[in-house]
Amino acid sequence: MDLATLQNFLAIADEGSVTGAAHKLHLSQPALSRQLRDLEQELRCSLFTRSKSGVQLTPQGQLLQSRANELLMLASRTQQEVSGLRNTVSGDLRIGIAETPRVSLLIEAFRKLHTYHPDTKLHLNCGNSFDLENRFDRGAFDFTLLSEPVSISKYNKKVLPFREQWAVLVRKDNPLARKRIIGRDDLASEPIIASEQTSHRIDEGNAIREWLGEGRSISIAGSYNLRFGAAVLVDQGVGSALVWDSGTWETDTLTTRPLDPPLTSFLALCWRKDHELSPLAAAYLDYLEEVLSEAAGNEEQADGVQAQKDAKS
Repeated sequence: MDLATLQNFLAIADEGSVTGAAHKLHLSQPALSRQLRDLEQELRCSLFTRSKSGVQLTPQGQLLQSRANELLMLASRTQQEVSGLRNTVSGDLRIGIAETPRVSLLIEAFRKLHTYHPDTKLHLNCGNSFDLENRFDRGAFDFTLLSEPVSISKYNKKVLPFREQWAVLVRKDNPLARKRIIGRDDLASEPIIASEQTSHRIDEGNAIREWLGEGRSISIAGSYNLRFGAAVLVDQGVGSALVWDSGTWETDTLTTRPLDPPLTSFLALCWRKDHELSPLAAAYLDYLEEVLSEAAGNEEQADGVQAQKDAKS
């Protein structure tokens, strides 16, 4: 199984027929069919179901499709990185990101880099921390932005000088919306929608488990992967969701309330310890350090101004 075979397999999957893929690849249909049969014999499984209307991926074929895309992307990145060791800063930078407004800092760092190195491109992939971790370990990204409860000890990392505040996303007609803050006891009888990583580890020791305290528990009514799912579940009355308080959840029917005592999570940009950074990735870290330093200074200044206002009032 080589890269060319995988590319041809993906073409068949995309076209939904061997004939269509053969035309697209400028190959004869018998040659492509023979290559597919050889691949299925090598893997000892059927990758497609055949019918008069074309072919459809089997579960094994769907898995190979996912892995093949990652392998081809990794091969392309490797070629760029090896070439980049003798060239200027250029190529594609891939970052896996959690849904947080702090992503703007990562983009600002790339914007600065791109100003001086225009032959560069940024590709962002959203997901929850567990999804990102799994794909990152398989080589899908140069960097990934992770948060607890994922362990980051196995990576090189830059911990951002900010922490994400947790809140409860509720419907405005929920009695909880009438509270200024929501405490541990308020959640005792509330169906909770948690992120996938949180719901999987709610009883295994993480920030939320510690926040709840010994002897307390919450009822998990559902889980979400990305913020759209959380908003829909809450809006449809399934329960209330534990979310990062990004300040962008407010709608006609939804609102957030902060937790008391406050609960926060770290954010860290990670890269693999066993992987030498390309010139592009190394340059990006330098610009990110500059952006984070500026942002921390601005936030400290804003906090000082707010403290003066509070003192006067």
